[in-house]
Amino acid sequence: MRPKIFTLRNLFLVVLALGIFGGLALWGYRGFPLPFAGVPSTAGKIAFAWEKDGQTDLYLASATGGEPTRLTNTSAQEDEVVFSQDGQHLAFTADRSLDSVRQISLTEAAPARKIITLTTTSATKELPLFSSDRDLFFLDSGKVARTTTDASDATAIFPTVQDKRDNALLGALFAEGGVARFAVANGGEIILAAVKRERGEVLAVYLKNDKTLALLGSAQKLQFQALSDGSFVVLFDSGSPLKEPITLPTPKNTEEGQAAAEQLTGLLSQLGEQTDAMEGQAFLVRFDSSFKPANAIPFPFAPTGFAIAPNNQTVGVFANEGDADKVGLFIGGLAAQEPPQRIFDKPVSAIAWSPDSSSLAFISVSDLLIIPSTGTATPLNLTHRKGRAHSLAWSPTIAKK
Repeated sequence: MRPKIFTLRNLFLVVLALGIFGGLALWGYRGFPLPFAGVPSTAGKIAFAWEKDGQTDLYLASATGGEPTRLTNTSAQEDEVVFSQDGQHLAFTADRSLDSVRQISLTEAAPARKIITLTTTSATKELPLFSSDRDLFFLDSGKVARTTTDASDATAIFPTVQDKRDNALLGALFAEGGVARFAVANGGEIILAAVKRERGEVLAVYLKNDKTLALLGSAQKLQFQALSDGSFVVLFDSGSPLKEPITLPTPKNTEEGQAAAEQLTGLLSQLGEQTDAMEGQAFLVRFDSSFKPANAIPFPFAPTGFAIAPNNQTVGVFANEGDADKVGLFIGGLAAQEPPQRIFDKPVSAIAWSPDSSSLAFISVSDLLIIPSTGTATPLNLTHRKGRAHSLAWSPTIAKK
């Protein structure tokens, strides 16, 4: 009597085997983590890229000092590191070979964890930004795109090819260039973008749900940060905000779209002239949740960049080039009418706030340092001129008391 091949017992064994092999494959894809080997708390830790010993890897430094811990060890040039909102993961850009373009990668914020490449297309990726523990936005060849930490999808958000086909105004706005920098709010439903133009950049805000587009100002260079209260802050370098946002309604038909696009082209030309006239003037402007400028701080020089503290009240401004009295790290109140005061007098190229707003991590020349926001203490050097530090992020995790 021939044995039966198709039995319930054999079917069960096949399903069990598939489950085991599938689980092993998933475990390997995640880097073979040991059971219960989670990510240790990153409270009080700063992630940064450190170029030394012939390669650039990610490290984790303690704000209290000590030798930084190496997180990655690859031949890739890693940069633009950011923490997820729970402090468990790091996203960053990296080129995996000399002839490859930069892609978005992800790893857990602990040593020797698996590195997952989230994007694989031929276009260069930059400026990763978490909007939640799972959702990650980035810049993809002049477009704002979105992916997730499990790399389940990657899609263009603004502007999409279809959006530009459906709305002639978007075609006119992006006729001379793409998005240079961006910020998101409300989980990506609000996108703030610096759009490249022949004469500087235009500040645009896009409401993704109802596809509303508005212009807020222009400058030679725009930088910005979305705040937790729904407002956002913009640094206008050789430029200024508009007194009121200019809303650009979606045209109802092709004829109306062509006429509106011509009007927008004229408006953009006027903004370019305004940018030229504002050469050498810089302002830090806070916009309220209705996109109207609520407060402006003038600067006698053009800062390299800025960062708003998590308390939404204090601003750190930095400069790495210029006259001796205009470089360094500056701290001030966001509601103040006067420029921030300098607390460090050497060139600074990047900064990051502690989650309690009491301290700043910053990079000066090639070192990573920590200083209280009061500026009353000598900065603590975390790297001691061993190589070159760049690109930093302070974990948003707050230590439990």
